[in-house]
Amino acid sequence: MRPHYGLGLTVVEADQLALSDQEKTELAQGLLVIRDKYMQFISRIDGGPRLLSIKLPAELSLMLFYIAAAYLMIAVMIGVVLFFWVRPHWRDLEKLPTLLMADTTNETWEHPRGNGCAHARRLPARNLWQLCRETVNDRERA
Repeated sequence: MRPHYGLGLTVVEADQLALSDQEKTELAQGLLVIRDKYMQFISRIDGGPRLLSIKLPAELSLMLFYIAAAYLMIAVMIGVVLFFWVRPHWRDLEKLPTLLMADTTNETWEHPRGNGCAHARRLPARNLWQLCRETVNDRERA
């Protein structure tokens, strides 16, 4: 039975188990002796001194699974927060090259949601492009 069900079945002599007086009387009455928090059962096989000891398999430890699931949930929550925090800025960065390349001297760039510094929103797109070019040129010279 062991390979199929994981039960530990052993035939032992009565004196090998160090039975208490109460356990001896239960066995004499034909009852089943229960030990180790319902993990071991002892029963008589026949009228002789031999007993059948049945040990249940150890419980599976799910602690590793719970820890992995907790870390995964934390990572997903952080990822969702980062996505909703970074996505608006990413969309604005994707629009920036087309905005800087546009030849619009009279139009000013307004951020759709209005965040950002106020003086940068008032800059004409052409001046913003010149400012970026000057910054890049200054960095190349240094």
